[in-house]
Amino acid sequence: MKIIIISIIITLFTTDLLSRENPFVATQTFIEKKKQIESKILQELQDEDMIVDMDDNITEDIADDMVEEEVVVKKEDPIYYDILPFIKVSTLSNKLIIDIEDKYKLINQDINHEERKFVFDFRGRLNIYTKRVFLNHNYFKSIIVGSHKKDNFFRVVVVLNDEISSYEDNLDIDNSIITITKLK
Repeated sequence: MKIIIISIIITLFTTDLLSRENPFVATQTFIEKKKQIESKILQELQDEDMIVDMDDNITEDIADDMVEEEVVVKKEDPIYYDILPFIKVSTLSNKLIIDIEDKYKLINQDINHEERKFVFDFRGRLNIYTKRVFLNHNYFKSIIVGSHKKDNFFRVVVVLNDEISSYEDNLDIDNSIITITKLK
């Protein structure tokens, strides 16, 4: 009986000593491997004449199950962002244009003043991971797309750099094309 109790105590102490304080925090090995992979991807994309801007703070967000990347294709004046095959985004000097395939209908829109976000919900049963694309723009910070499969819709969130009041009155929605204009 004493051997069993001693074995349990030893097992508990060794488990406690070997475990990490917070298993969701990235380890140094993970960070190093991530940087190696990012540099390989960056080199491949630059070889294909694409521009990539990786943020050093992505490590913290990966723990939140977010797929984050920025792929930008420049064509003369507008910049096109490759979000998903059915979502096309482009920016001009003070405009952001989001073009969603026509088969997905807008069912709800909301404005989050505190977090400087426009939120758009579209009807569609998709099974995609949450994706965040950082925008290389002065007025628009990022776009986040995620599915709510159980509720049969997906959400597109536009995160802004400035206060909502600078954009709020210049929101134009025409079917599945959303145009957000920043007042200068």
